[in-house]
Amino acid sequence: PDTPEAACIREYSKTQVSFLSNESNGNFSLDGKDPPLDTITNNLSVRDVKMLLEQEGEASYGLIFPFLSQFDIDSDEKMFCREICSKCRKTVLESNGFVCVNSSCGGEDLRLDGVQEVEYSLPVSLSDHTGTLEHCYIPANIAEEILGAKANEFKDLSGQRKTDIKWSFLMERVKAVVKIRGQSNGNGRSMVKILSLEKPNIEELALCVA
Repeated sequence: PDTPEAACIREYSKTQVSFLSNESNGNFSLDGKDPPLDTITNNLSVRDVKMLLEQEGEASYGLIFPFLSQFDIDSDEKMFCREICSKCRKTVLESNGFVCVNSSCGGEDLRLDGVQEVEYSLPVSLSDHTGTLEHCYIPANIAEEILGAKANEFKDLSGQRKTDIKWSFLMERVKAVVKIRGQSNGNGRSMVKILSLEKPNIEELALCVA
């Protein structure tokens, strides 16, 4: 039938065929490693991603072209930066004296000079006409690329500079490569991991889901 619901199902079935085709062509590694980013070409909407989050099975990958609808980099730095152990990269807390409590690390990361290693832990929301993905975290290395500064340098930028960077991305169309793992992944949690985030070129904008 020619209804919005039927159109959604048809679009979703195309996505599933595309995923299966890529798996059979060897684009997806079975050893847990992510495939090369340039081999991930499945064009998805936010609605497609949400549907995949409800599915069982191995992780899926895709391209989405959403708007960055949350990007609060001019708010409290504690909201998007974290202090970490230099050995295991786990978060260390001021309440523990910045000592690593990871039992498998074996190293106390207490700096006598009081200087801690800092990295980004930046939450964003990705939106298109089909919905919004909230609480998606941009990996530290990608955050450094788009913000143009390391986390320990970002705090020294002026408030105006932070706001300028924010509005160069907020509510702008972005190209995101994402990894999607459904609820039945062994730990009962669904996950959307951003593998790449950048502004699309004109040709890539033509791939956006209408």
